[in-house]
Amino acid sequence: MFKRQVSLAEIFIIELIVLMVLWLSNTFAAQLVTVILGAVFSGVLLFALVSELFERSRVPRRYFYIMLISVLAFTSAWLLFQLIEHFS
Repeated sequence: MFKRQVSLAEIFIIELIVLMVLWLSNTFAAQLVTVILGAVFSGVLLFALVSELFERSRVPRRYFYIMLISVLAFTSAWLLFQLIEHFS
């Protein structure tokens, strides 16, 4: 079987769609998920980048990009929903 690697853009779009569905269905839960997971992903990314500066690891670069995209997806979903709320 041929395995195709999911692109970074696809990961971002999938995360954004899931988050927007959550925002549209339950804003309180979405706020909690966004704040908590956004902070966790940001913290893990920063910790991994700092530790990578001190000692190189075998972690592929794709890991860092996926973590960055996850942080951007949470931030984008929050910003989009704030814009939707503001203009409605």
